[in-house]
Amino acid sequence: MKQMLINKFRVKYGIKADVDNFDAIIRDEVETLMQNNALTEHDLTQMDKRLRQRLSINPEEINNEASHKPALHSSASQRSIHSRV
Repeated sequence: MKQMLINKFRVKYGIKADVDNFDAIIRDEVETLMQNNALTEHDLTQMDKRLRQRLSINPEEINNEASHKPALHSSASQRSIHSRV
């Protein structure tokens, strides 16, 4: 789970492993998050905000880059269009 989160945020922010201090910042935040017994969506959202602040990333930059990158979730996690009928 820990490595999955690290990889997810590396991809989200376009950071390669062991590049500058950014990878260490991501690892630090994930380690801190994983120390909690109950991992919630709120915890992940807060960590995402802290990462953006620590990495000096503007949220608009992420949205613009996200439109050019593949989705970070599988097709299985998406609701089927037929399920709404």
